[in-house]
Amino acid sequence: AVDAVGRHRSAESLCGERLRYQGLLRAHEGCVNAVAVSADCTLLASGGDDTRVLLWDIEASMAADFPKPHQFNAAGCFTGHRSNIFCLRWSTDGSKIVSSANDCLIFVYDVANPEQPGRVISEHSAAVHRVAIMGQGPANVLVSASEDHSIGVYDLRQRVALQQ
Repeated sequence: AVDAVGRHRSAESLCGERLRYQGLLRAHEGCVNAVAVSADCTLLASGGDDTRVLLWDIEASMAADFPKPHQFNAAGCFTGHRSNIFCLRWSTDGSKIVSSANDCLIFVYDVANPEQPGRVISEHSAAVHRVAIMGQGPANVLVSASEDHSIGVYDLRQRVALQQ
């Protein structure tokens, strides 16, 4: 985040010892099931029954005159799921957000390009409840847990699942 004079704020100044922000962020059109905060504490991702992943600029969204009902200070909005989103995860470098849902799908979105459709992983045959990203840096290896009694392991540099 950048302050009024153009200096970059650290994660500690946004999410430090004392909570600077309190309030409700309203923009979803249904139950919110998942939230994830970026490693630098500047962006919040939320997802739920409305099948959207919303990205919130934490500092801008929690400004003194915000939030007002049904206003969204958009840092991004990702679509593609056809049913309730259950889980969200950030890549450690903050370049990707991964979502999993009741529609058996996993989406990998490029945070810098919210207008682009996410990459779809459709290996599971039932709801995908959890995802995790292995390692540091870009999101290269993804793990998923599904109601289909399987764990998926995906190398995102390839187009196929490593193991199911």
